[in-house]
Amino acid sequence: LLKKRVDIIKPTELAKQASEISLIAVGGISVITPYVGFYKEKLKNGCNIRVILLDPNSPSIETWHLLSTHKLVKQRIESSLGSLKELIMVPEAKGKCEVRLLNVFFPYSMFAVDLLKNSGAMQVEYYHYKLPLDDRPHIYLTAEHDSYWFNYYRQQFENAWSEATPWSS
Repeated sequence: LLKKRVDIIKPTELAKQASEISLIAVGGISVITPYVGFYKEKLKNGCNIRVILLDPNSPSIETWHLLSTHKLVKQRIESSLGSLKELIMVPEAKGKCEVRLLNVFFPYSMFAVDLLKNSGAMQVEYYHYKLPLDDRPHIYLTAEHDSYWFNYYRQQFENAWSEATPWSS
């Protein structure tokens, strides 16, 4: 069942009990920057965070500009990286927040928790041609109730993770 952005679960609610948070997005600014304080607390409490963003120096930025109504994607990615730098610098969280950059963008973004657990859940947001941010379709999947598709997207994340370049602040 597809949902609108206004109907999705906020990261703070989805990740409240999470031991791992995984994110793949072009820029991720709407799920990173507003929640930095929440993520800092999660890191201090032992949560691991893995993030994949589009490399702001990738030639894919130009393709994104042709597909999207957002033209400041490079600046948005750099802003998200600034927020992620704050997370990486949390002293109690050394090595618990990893960021990687991908040279191409996925046709969707994904915010997931506990990918390897039966309690795992994720929200996937699809990118469409020239569609405003608030009109993008979303799906919610759980490991328990949607195992086939949950594992499909989990594996896609892992494939991207293995090919993405580690980012150091």
